Formats: sequence, C-alpha cells, structure tokens
Amino acid sequence: NPMTEPSEVNFDKEKVEMSEQCWFYLSKLRRFMFEKVYLNSEAKIEENKVEGIIKQLFDYYLNYIDKTIDEKEVTGCISGAQLTSFNVKYALTNHHERETYLNEDKRLIAKRVLECILNNITPIIMVGETLEEYERQKTGDVILKQLKNYLSNINDFNKLVIVYEPNYKVTDDNIKSNKEISEIVDLIKLVIERKYKKTPIVCYGGGINEKTIKELNKIESLDGYIIGKASSNAKSACKLLDLVD
Repeated sequence: NPMTEPSEVNFDKEKVEMSEQCWFYLSKLRRFMFEKVYLNSEAKIEENKVEGIIKQLFDYYLNYIDKTIDEKEVTGCISGAQLTSFNVKYALTNHHERETYLNEDKRLIAKRVLECILNNITPIIMVGETLEEYERQKTGDVILKQLKNYLSNINDFNKLVIVYEPNYKVTDDNIKSNKEISEIVDLIKLVIERKYKKTPIVCYGGGINEKTIKELNKIESLDGYIIGKASSNAKSACKLLDLVD
C-alpha cells in the first residue's frame, strides 16, 4: 500500500525510504493525475463548475450548521445537547461586546437561537442600538432589524426572552427615561406577538443599580432585568433582588 508502506517499512529505521515498487506505482499515479486531471483540457472546462459546487457546499454548511454537525463532535464548542445534559434551562445567545470584539455576526446568533429552541433551552437574545443610532433616532429600526435577523431560523417557540440593552456605556446620567424604555419594550412585544402569536419575556439591561432600579420598577410592561457589573458584588445583587417588585 503506497500510503502506509513508508511508516510500516521504516518503523524502526533512522531514514524513511520508499521501495522501488511503491515508487513505480506512485509515479504512475502522478503521471495519470497530470495527464487526465490537472492539465487535461476537458477537465479544465469543469474547473468553474467544481469551484461553484465547493462554494455551494460551504454556504450550505454555514446556513444549516445545526443539521450538519454531529452533536458528539463539537470540539472547542458547547452544543445545545451538551447544555441540556446539564439541565441548563436558559442560554445567552449574544452580546454586543462579543459581536464587536469577536466578530460574531447575525447568522451565528440566529444559529444559536435555533440550537436553543431545538434543545428545549430558552434563548436570551440581546438587542440594542449604538449611541450614534440613538442620537439619530434609529433605535426602533435597529431593534426591528435585529429581531428579524436573530429569529430568522425559528417558526415557533415555547419560551423566549428578549433583553433590550443599549450598546454603549449607560450611567445614572444618561439612562433612558421610563417612557423611552417602555416604548421599546412594547415594540418588541408587539412584533413578536404579531408573528408568533405568543408574548415574549422582555427585560432591560444597562446602568442598573439601587438608584435606577426603583424608577425602572414603575414600567409595567417590563418583565425583568439583566444585571451586569452589580451582579459581581453579592451584597449589591441581594439589595437589587430585594428592590425588584
């Protein structure tokens, strides 16, 4: 066997050598490949077709990764099935920092959402606008586009959590008014209800602390919060929990 002979014959030798018989057949194969494949005029005509097929296969893999990956072979990743085996009920599918620093795009996020749904895990989907988009009054347009992209792979769901969090640093001084946040929450619920006939859980994130949460609690349509920095301090987290209605 030309493929295994070098290792089998030279296993205990200092120098790797090929037998004359092996060299003969490999040389014959090489001549055949150059004459019939690499430089053959008829084969060259098919080059563009082959390139197109390879591209289509690659695109299919990207768009239907959930159908092509064996759940048992996801080295370097964590699959939905693995999370389910640990009784995980919720999973954060995205965050603007990962999108910015790790270049995670809308297709990847949509696949994660689908992976959650297929494995009975409630996806937690983050939406939000940049400061520039907010100043240009594009918040609604941005969120509608994000929802369309992130939910593009699903036709139904049992439970869905959408988190509105501005994609810029929120402080006590620049946190949105309750009216602004309420309008965004209502928009998200309206869009999801119209398409899926189900009401999602809609939460808010950004600039949440003991001072701001008291005011945010007044938003009747808001279902909860995603707490970032404050959650890293046990005392602060407990105080926030006590303040939630």
